[in-house]
Parts: sequence; structure tokens; C-alpha cells
Amino acid sequence: MQFLRNLAAITGKSPATVVREKLFTGKFPKPRIARIDMQTVVELKRIGVNLNQMAKKANVNILPNGMKEQLTELHAQQKTIINLFLNDSQPEDR
Repeated sequence: MQFLRNLAAITGKSPATVVREKLFTGKFPKPRIARIDMQTVVELKRIGVNLNQMAKKANVNILPNGMKEQLTELHAQQKTIINLFLNDSQPEDR
């Protein structure tokens, strides 16, 4: 029941509607897409560029000093962004 409530909250539909869509279409309804502010987009791009550069180095067995610290920082930023999306208190903006 908790899964159904969570899915209903994510999709912005009632639990009954979620069940009907799954029964009649065989698929769960798609989640609402949250609005993303420009600062978040820029931060995600920066994280992606950093990860891409580190992946290129790792693929040729060149591991720069401080790589572990950078990965830890990026992981923390990723968790923060995911938590912001999951705990969005303004569902009408989705």
C-alpha cells in the first residue's frame, strides 16, 4: 500500500487512477517531471564534465591525485540534488 501511495504522489494521480492505468495498459503511469531551475542545470553540467574528465583518465590508467576526494564531493552533490527532487514541496510546479 505504501508503494502505491508513493507512486501516486510521484505521478500526481490518485492511487485508484494508478491502479486502473496499470490494469488496463499494463504500465504504471509516468512520473511528473519537476521543473529544474537554471542553477541546478548548470551544476549538473559541471558535475557531468568533471565525471567525464575523470573517466577518460581512469580509462587510460592515469588516476590523478585527489580523485577519491573529488568523487566523494560529486557523490555528495548528487545526493543533495536527488533529495531536492524527491522532497519537492511544490508539486504544483511539476
